[in-house]
Amino acid sequence: MNKRADLGRIWSFLNTPISLRVKPAAALISAVIHDWRHQQTPERVAFYRQQYELIISLSLVMSVFTLLELLFEQHPEYDIPYVLSVVLSGAFLVCAVLTWRGFQRISSYLLPLILAVFVAIQISRHTGISWAFLLPPVVLFLHPLRRGLQLLAGITILVLLIVMGAHTQIMLRDEQAFEFIVSMLILLVVCAVLVEQLHGSLAAVATAAFREPLTGLYRRDIFNEFFAKHLRMVQRARGSFALLMFDIDNFKAVNDIRGHGAGDELLRRVGEVLRGNLRAGDIAARFGGDEFLLLLADCPGNQAVEAANRLRLQINALNAPGGPGDSCRISASAGIALYPADGSTVEALFEAADQRLLTAKRSGRDRVIMAAGRDA
Repeated sequence: MNKRADLGRIWSFLNTPISLRVKPAAALISAVIHDWRHQQTPERVAFYRQQYELIISLSLVMSVFTLLELLFEQHPEYDIPYVLSVVLSGAFLVCAVLTWRGFQRISSYLLPLILAVFVAIQISRHTGISWAFLLPPVVLFLHPLRRGLQLLAGITILVLLIVMGAHTQIMLRDEQAFEFIVSMLILLVVCAVLVEQLHGSLAAVATAAFREPLTGLYRRDIFNEFFAKHLRMVQRARGSFALLMFDIDNFKAVNDIRGHGAGDELLRRVGEVLRGNLRAGDIAARFGGDEFLLLLADCPGNQAVEAANRLRLQINALNAPGGPGDSCRISASAGIALYPADGSTVEALFEAADQRLLTAKRSGRDRVIMAAGRDA
């Protein structure tokens, strides 16, 4: 996301008269959401899917539990905790619906707040503080460590305020409140240490699961899955993007003359070139052998050609391991397919990019083809 551009849009919006703010407000929100969506990566998409499942399942379970608790308890009068429990059951359900409708980021903040009120009600009813142990794991799963710890600190204060408001005689030295504070502090320390220690391990696991080890680029199946999701999103937004298919010329000669070790080193360096030229929202993958795929988000044809030629020249500048002066001179050829001009399905776009790559190879290699039979 271009933060400076977003701040400029916000400042311009605030200086607009109220009567003229409705359409700019909608455009601003749409632009920010659009920028955020186009910064997604396969790792983030997988995480948000897990987050989605957690929020939906936990919200529904807590909503049902709160209703059952009300049904099986005797309430001689409709006290404040009883009314809050009814409201909470509906709030958990609303949280699940918001997540289902696509407002997942809002739900990631709303769910911990609703859980905090639920915990406060349980403490005020003197049913124990066991439910407090649910808060730190949920919050630290939904949010990064620093933000999660800040949110948990605010939630702890919120719970104490609700408990003290429900029972004005409760002071910090009283048993329930004191146990809650001590338990939350212990949980915060334990969860923070665990999250910090697991962060590196989880990152390594994610890299092994999503990326090809030699080049550091995404695996073909991950790219295909992400490409299909991106295509659906762009179709709804009526946007555009470019698909680039690259091939290293004379790669077989490198393997045959200099050995497979030299070929692997060349692939690793090509992967570095591709990763170093990606913008936020772009992804690259190794398609197989010496072929590579790039998805360039929000990229019209002229920008796609510029990007492809820039990458081609950088790959050409790589000296294949073994030194200059031999017959293994590498270059790169590329074919470009544009959405929606070249197709509206995954298969059509891949076919268009593949055919143009073949045209580039048959036309003498070391070139970029965007339109059939014509250099770009």
